Amino acid sequence: MVASVISWEGFERGGKELPCTPESVRAVLTNPDLWFIAEQIDKAAEDSQAFMTASQST
Repeated sequence: MVASVISWEGFERGGKELPCTPESVRAVLTNPDLWFIAEQIDKAAEDSQAFMTASQST
C-alpha cells in the first residue's frame, strides 16, 4: 500500500510539512487515528478501472 502513494499535500507533523517518503507514508498508514486513509487506498486499489487510461479500458 505504501508504494501506491506517489505524492501528497497537507500532511504536517509538529507544525512542519511532512514529506512524502516511504517512511512518512508508512507512519500515516499505520496511525490508528488515520485508519480511513488506508481504507480509501485499499478501496481504490480494488477498482481496476482507476488504474487504466481510457485507451486501455476500451
